[in-house]
Amino acid sequence: MKMKNQFILYGLFSLLILTLGCKNGANPSEGMEEANTTKSQRVASEEKEESKSSWRENVKRLEQKTPLSKEEFTAWLPSSILNLKQDRLMINAHEDLATLNLNFVDGDTYFKINIIDGAGIRGAKMSAPAYKIASQNLDQETSTGYLKTVQKNEFIAKERYTKLTEEYNIQFFYNNRFFTTIRSNLDREQVWDNIMDLNFENLGK
Repeated sequence: MKMKNQFILYGLFSLLILTLGCKNGANPSEGMEEANTTKSQRVASEEKEESKSSWRENVKRLEQKTPLSKEEFTAWLPSSILNLKQDRLMINAHEDLATLNLNFVDGDTYFKINIIDGAGIRGAKMSAPAYKIASQNLDQETSTGYLKTVQKNEFIAKERYTKLTEEYNIQFFYNNRFFTTIRSNLDREQVWDNIMDLNFENLGK
């Protein structure tokens, strides 16, 4: 009987050791996956905080700048876009906000430019949402069109195409200051060629 009890105790002890061993090391890959997930989440969180910090710094920088005057906007204006005629021009230049709306049209064809100068108190607030455009990585396509992030030379833009109207809507934050929206039903290559020809580098000089 004593010997039998010893065997039973030994068996229970062995089973306990085996169970503990399985818990601690049965699936090391699960532990690695969990560690990698945690690391990825930490990196993503750090990048998000870094982006927020950069955004706040840029807003503060822009608040200290003087918005473009009507004369400065006018001096930058393109004389023409292909064979399209200037149809509408509206420049609002205030102490803390400057905006430009400019349309070129020919029949049903159009090329429209909207610019918000991020300088000044109001300008910095109105252009703030544009700061995240460069950090997004959009790639969405549906039966009605697409929305994606694209890069053309120094322009990192959010490009939307609507099949029904054959319109391109392109937004970018030039030089972390000028929140620009281009709308046009020209073909894509022509739209981007005209954006390149707009001499954005002369804005704010």
